[in-house]
Amino acid sequence: MSSSHSDKYLTKLLFGLSAVITSIFVIVFACFERTKKEDWYFWGLVASILMCTGLLLLLSSVVHKIKSDLINRQNRGKCKKQRKIDLPNINATYQIKKSVLTKQDRLTDFPPN
Repeated sequence: MSSSHSDKYLTKLLFGLSAVITSIFVIVFACFERTKKEDWYFWGLVASILMCTGLLLLLSSVVHKIKSDLINRQNRGKCKKQRKIDLPNINATYQIKKSVLTKQDRLTDFPPN
């Protein structure tokens, strides 16, 4: 599910940016080329639709990014809890082994050269 949201984030981000950039080009085209003629209203409408669609896609991609990050954080938390359960307490094991051996046993295990 996490990859689904990150895929949606990437596609919506790319489509949103391309729509906003295209709307800016349409605005520039309408301002400099179509002001002499009467059809600049159409280009203004096209530019506004592209701009609103692009902003909507960008905001939607931000929502998907947040969802993806929250899912990743939740999965990491589950992994940490699982690792804490799986790992034994190393210090307690060391203390038990240390207390079982006496000083004489430790000396005989490791004779000096």
